[in-house]
Amino acid sequence: MQTDPETGKTVGWEPVGQSAFAKFFEEARERLPGAAPGTYELCGPEVNGDPEQLGEHRLVPMPPRRSSATSRVTSTA
Repeated sequence: MQTDPETGKTVGWEPVGQSAFAKFFEEARERLPGAAPGTYELCGPEVNGDPEQLGEHRLVPMPPRRSSATSRVTSTA
């Protein structure tokens, strides 16, 4: 966890076991049996004001990050 010097907001990864959101994580995990390995974002009514308006806690898969080498476009013209 780090604090953004410009905004003062805390950013980063937090182990779910020590999080105040642990019970919401468990609730969301129960809705996702047999989930594929990967990175998920916890979303729902008690998380960041529920901007997704899900109405229930869910684990939303995050797309894989692309490296700058794979996202670069070069021209041969």
